[in-house]
This record gives sequence, C-alpha cells and structure tokens, in this order.
Amino acid sequence: MQNTIGKYFKRQIFDPIVDVFFPPICYICDCYLHPGHKIICENCWSEIPAFDGKLDQSLSNRSFDNLFILFEFEDKIRQLIHLLKYKRHLTLAQYFACEAKLRFSNLQYGSYHAIVPVPLYKTRKRERGYNQSEEIANALSKIYQIPVKSEHLLRIRPTSSQTKMSREQRDLNMLDAFNCPQKNHEKRILLIDDVITTGSTIDACAKALKKSGINEVDAFAVTHPPLENN
Repeated sequence: MQNTIGKYFKRQIFDPIVDVFFPPICYICDCYLHPGHKIICENCWSEIPAFDGKLDQSLSNRSFDNLFILFEFEDKIRQLIHLLKYKRHLTLAQYFACEAKLRFSNLQYGSYHAIVPVPLYKTRKRERGYNQSEEIANALSKIYQIPVKSEHLLRIRPTSSQTKMSREQRDLNMLDAFNCPQKNHEKRILLIDDVITTGSTIDACAKALKKSGINEVDAFAVTHPPLENN
C-alpha cells in the first residue's frame, strides 16, 4: 500500500494542521494512520485479496471484450466502495487507479483511445453530486494520460436498484437504458464501473458503445461479487 498511496499523492497543505487536532484513523480497524495516508491503513489494504479470476457464470456471453477486476468482494472492499459511492471519499478513486497501475500491465498509455465511465441518470447524479465511476475514470486518466469521454455515453432513463434481482431481471432493467448521442470514431475504449455483478450494466453500455461505432470495449471494475453473494 505504501507504493500505492504514499508514492503518488501528497496531502493538502492544511491536512497536517487538521490532523493535530483530529488524527486520521483507519475506517476499517480504527488505528491511527501514518502521515500521508487517508481512509485505510497499510495493513488493512494489504489484507484485501486480489481478484482470483473466477467469474460468475452470468458474465459469459456479454458484449464487452476483456474484463479487469482488482479485488475479491469481501467486507473491507465493501466498506471502501460504500465510502466512495455514498460518503464522497474520492481519494479512494485515486488509490484504486494506482493499484490498477501496479496490477495490470495491459492498462498502459496508448492501449485505449478513451476512458468512458458508466453514467448515472441525471437526477441521481444531481442528488449525489458526483459519479463514483467517473471519479475512478478521472484517476486512471491522470495516470495513463488517456482522455475521459463521459459525453460518449448517456443513461437515458432511470433504473431500479438491482440488489435483489436475478440476471434476467437485471438485463431487463438495463434494456435500452443507455445511448450514445453521436457516432464515435475511437477504436478501443475502457469502460469503468465500481462493482460488476452479473455484468448487465456494462453489457448494456458496451452494446450502446459498439452500436455507435467503437470496435472494442474492455471493462474495468474495483470488485466482482458473485450473484449469490450480492
């Protein structure tokens, strides 16, 4: 984690002053964090298991081409995803991007023409104030110098929460939920989401992107919970 966090990011000027009065603690184990670290300690970060490559069967026969996943789905990563998604701890997007650089040699400068985050519906983004997938995309963009093209893909209708849905229900929920407003000329893009379960969301995104003219759509996610563990 020291390479992942300490090497790439410097704390803001006022952070050390604030930390004197409010020492930062790890959200996972409540221990005090070393200078330069935020949200999670080195020990807890190192204990998050890397994804072992075993995909849920529901991810077969999808429209995306390659899939990159960072971590196994377990309690620590679940807590971090919650902090990023609902509590605006955007530093985690940077940590995930740095981990991707250490883990995936395939993700490198020149590999993709654009990075595209899975979009939120406009009212959901307005309520939350940001899109966590877009934050991850922006962090990856800074590392790989690949432009983020959020405008390439729009969510054109609201969708229901998929937590308790089957694959078939999720596919139906995402049917025609995304659209590309213009013809795209990039040959290869990287699609970003925080969590991939059955792949219904990124499948619908990949279909829309390929329909707009993109040849290859690879997908990246922080974690993958099998459907039975969702």
